[in-house]
Amino acid sequence: GGDEFLMLLCDCDLKSSRRISNAIKRCFSFRVSTEKITLSIGIVTNNHWSESPDDTVAMADKAMYLSKQNGKDKIFVYDQEITV
Repeated sequence: GGDEFLMLLCDCDLKSSRRISNAIKRCFSFRVSTEKITLSIGIVTNNHWSESPDDTVAMADKAMYLSKQNGKDKIFVYDQEITV
């Protein structure tokens, strides 16, 4: 299990979103006892923005779960081809 949170980055292109995501990941890169803390991130760009906030969050969620399925501690960008 783990906690999930959402960040909305306004006026932020994909390159900047990745840079910010990597900076946040570095802040969470540590061990607690024998457990390694990891951060799996899903990004949705305005190319896939939906009129429904719920749909947009679902897209980010799919990308985040793909990150978890591919070894955790990764950043994935939503693509319409994702089927999770």
